[in-house]
Amino acid sequence: MNFTEEIDLTQLKKMPKKKRLEKISEFEEQKAVLIERYIELQDILDDYNEQIYTISCKIEQLNLIVRELNAPKSRKRKTKKALQ
Repeated sequence: MNFTEEIDLTQLKKMPKKKRLEKISEFEEQKAVLIERYIELQDILDDYNEQIYTISCKIEQLNLIVRELNAPKSRKRKTKKALQ
C-alpha cells in the first residue's frame, strides 16, 4: 500500500456513482488495514515504554545507592530514609 499516494478529491467527486462507491470501499479497506497496523505499532510502543520505565526506575535506584555511598555521614541518614 502506497501511503504517499496523492488522492485527488476533485477527480473522485467527478467519477460516476458506481465507480465512486467502489473507491469508497477501497478506501475503507485501506483504512481498516492502517488502523490494524497502527494498533500493532501502539502495542509495540507500549511494551517499549514499560521497559523504559523499568530501566529508568532501576537507574534511579542505583543513583540513590551511589549517592548514599559517596555522601558524608550526615547526609547518609537522610538518603537511607529515602531508599526505604
